[in-house]
Amino acid sequence: MCEMMYARGMRFGKRSVERDVEKGAAAPVKRGGLARVLCLSVAILSAAAMYAEREDGWYLVENSADMNLAEEPIVTTDGFAELRLDSAYNSDGEMVYMVAGRMDDENVPVWAAATEGAIGRQIAFVYRGGIVCAPMVNARIESGNFSISGTDVLIKEIYRDWEKRRAKDVQL
Repeated sequence: MCEMMYARGMRFGKRSVERDVEKGAAAPVKRGGLARVLCLSVAILSAAAMYAEREDGWYLVENSADMNLAEEPIVTTDGFAELRLDSAYNSDGEMVYMVAGRMDDENVPVWAAATEGAIGRQIAFVYRGGIVCAPMVNARIESGNFSISGTDVLIKEIYRDWEKRRAKDVQL
């Protein structure tokens, strides 16, 4: 059986190679380098397939242990009024990127109600089929503000993609 796999903040459970062989999806291999590569490949492909159909945006995490997300988003990136990109070095000398955003006027009350209902639970930001972050909600957020940060350049990519989509919308 494959070992526990982690990718982009998501945890993947153990996956039985024997079960895959029965379905014709994989050949049995001995534990070692090739087995780990096979398991990692399966985990990455599973992650992409798991959320590939979801729109980019914020989702309620229905089950934190399995990172099961609600079918419908709280707010998609189309509901963002503003995003700002910032960066700074952390105490380890790594560059940390942060996207700070605000919901548009229509989605501020939706965000406030969703965060109030999620107090003590997690919400997740999904981008291109993967979970970028899944913070715990501590209070109702009436301002419509949020932030996403990390050392991954993916944070910069989220900002740039949103800016490109926004520029296209303005031209139309």
